[in-house]
Amino acid sequence: MPGTLQDVLARLRPRLRPPGPWPPGRPGERQAAVLVPFVGAAGEPTLLFIRRAEGLDVHSGQVAFPGGNRDPEDAGPVATALREAQEEVGLAPAEVEVLGLLPDVVTMTTGYCITGVVALLAAGAVPRPDRREVAEAFTVRLAALADPAVYREEVRTVNGPTRRVPYFDVAPHLIWGATGRVVRTLLDHMSL
Repeated sequence: MPGTLQDVLARLRPRLRPPGPWPPGRPGERQAAVLVPFVGAAGEPTLLFIRRAEGLDVHSGQVAFPGGNRDPEDAGPVATALREAQEEVGLAPAEVEVLGLLPDVVTMTTGYCITGVVALLAAGAVPRPDRREVAEAFTVRLAALADPAVYREEVRTVNGPTRRVPYFDVAPHLIWGATGRVVRTLLDHMSL
């Protein structure tokens, strides 16, 4: 499925939702947004991930995309994702070209509705992790994530509903949970 970065973006762009304001949330649901940043390494598409710092209250040490909770002043998911990416990995909004939004992912245990903001990082953009929140920033080739050999699903029942939880084992990192669902949504979106 993956080709050059230009091929991937040409296939993906028309399938993304346009950016806009936050939609009304459902009762009890918390809104969040993550930046799903493409990086072009020699024409080969890669995605930028972070590994959260150890000792954090939530999701300590887990792999994620830069992002987080909606703040009251955030006009929409793009504002949240850009603000969080700047706080967590030092990416200035001017270094990020927003392409559009993925379908939302709702977490199983924490009640978050997460909007994936697909973007392209400017050439020369260098992540500078805030070590209080982020242990490392790293990239994974899109072709590696699309390889069926790295993918598995587990069925879990939490608080009533049963869902399939995706796992991408791209050594030395394991991408799973909400982040795995965002990756799965992105890959599915590209293959429509």
